[in-house]
Amino acid sequence: MTLIGRAVDLVFGRRIEPPKHLPAEAVPEGVVLREGRLVPAIGGMLARMRGPAAAVTLRRTIVVYPGVRLTERLLAHELAHVRQWQADPLFPVRYSVETLRRGYRGNRYERQAREEETSPTHSRGPEKTL
Repeated sequence: MTLIGRAVDLVFGRRIEPPKHLPAEAVPEGVVLREGRLVPAIGGMLARMRGPAAAVTLRRTIVVYPGVRLTERLLAHELAHVRQWQADPLFPVRYSVETLRRGYRGNRYERQAREEETSPTHSRGPEKTL
């Protein structure tokens, strides 16, 4: 592995395969799953959680905290964030402002992602780009 590859793994965690308990099509093409501590720990601190976030999405990469089971529901939540990143280049700024103003639970992007957890179409992946 290259030095850059090691640095990426150190910061974002190691790349992982979709869990076997999820349907094969659950993780859309182009979405990368990683397991790591740093990004979810930072996410948990910024959101004022009592510990690390279960998972954090950065563009098309979902970083799952070690030991957290990636369920269909959690994946649906994180895929909502993938779509949010894709739909708005300013998403990270808007998300941060929402969290500062309304907190994690009141953040409109989090509310939307929670709604998609229970939606019958929750297996939707990112929108296709041409």
